[in-house]
Amino acid sequence: MAATKTATEEHISLKVLVDEKKNRVLYVHAGKDFVDILLSFLTLPLGTIARLVGKDSNMNKVSVGSLSSLYESVCNMENKHFWTDTCKEMLLQPRSSMESYCHNIKLNIDGTEKTQYFICQNLKCISNPNVGLLSTFKNQKCKCGRLMNRVIHFHSSLAIKNDGYGFVPETAAFIITDDLKVKPDDFQFSCLLMNHRYEDLDAIKLVTVNVTQKDVLDLLKCSLLSTTPLTDVLLLKKQIIDKLQLGFDFGIREHDAKSGIQNMKLKEVYCPLSYLEPPSSNGSKHGGRAFVKKPSLYMVTDDFVVTPSSSFSAVSFVSNSGVPLSDLEEKVINIGQKEGLSILKACLISSSTLTNGLSQFLKIQDEEKIPSIKKPSLQK
Repeated sequence: MAATKTATEEHISLKVLVDEKKNRVLYVHAGKDFVDILLSFLTLPLGTIARLVGKDSNMNKVSVGSLSSLYESVCNMENKHFWTDTCKEMLLQPRSSMESYCHNIKLNIDGTEKTQYFICQNLKCISNPNVGLLSTFKNQKCKCGRLMNRVIHFHSSLAIKNDGYGFVPETAAFIITDDLKVKPDDFQFSCLLMNHRYEDLDAIKLVTVNVTQKDVLDLLKCSLLSTTPLTDVLLLKKQIIDKLQLGFDFGIREHDAKSGIQNMKLKEVYCPLSYLEPPSSNGSKHGGRAFVKKPSLYMVTDDFVVTPSSSFSAVSFVSNSGVPLSDLEEKVINIGQKEGLSILKACLISSSTLTNGLSQFLKIQDEEKIPSIKKPSLQK
């Protein structure tokens, strides 16, 4: 069972139906506090997920596909490559649109400071609809050129409607399966046994487990890498994350070996990322600036490490990769919405994001296709 918690450590108590013979969780019976926590996982921005799983908890920190590499490369990039320091903060500490629902939930793991609202130093901008802006990040530049660093109090309509207390009613009760399917508890907890056939009923026990904030972070990690996160966190004492990560990496290499394309990975791509213009936190664009300065080029490796590009860095990368120059080929490709979605999917499940996300641009020997990469289930 999970390690004993100290009496002063804040926790949530869960009723857990366990198959002791197979050492696995069958069901968890939980109320509002725990269900709100699970549902809050769906509101976390990708940047927040990358930051959280990179922390130690009861388990070691983990990497999620190439998302963690991308996040770390932004951390390591100097501020001079961004339009403002605020742009870097937006990427590393993104705001959740559902903050008012999640801020007061029990055992909140996000850790992002509560949103503040900033307006221009020049109060005349407020009364001018063609100039005045509102930002959730300090020191954004107003259209007038001054910094937006004057704090104002702003009450979100979401917080007012929801009273800032999670997603489900206070009196609700739910049944949660090992793969985190959440269902309303419309019948007695004990009736679950009658709906399933178990070989050894004597091995099935109802136990109480206390879940702490570190356990919640473990659940987030395991939910991204395993189909049995409740068993992994509530029952297994060993560092299950290491096994999951190792198995996933081996799975990728095995696919590559079978397809015979291990030497056909995209080693690097030069991409004018600064030409993208995503909306800012206040609904307007950063004066057409996006996040990084232009015109400039960046080198993006297969595992999504982004660095400013130079002739020296390109030569150095190729030299250190050990790939013969005769094996390299330069291509110019067009990235549209379809390709962007493919890259996003690959980023979340693979450490070879560009190879898998842009596989349609690779020459495949003997007309073989790159196999899709599936997350392996944990062997019990």
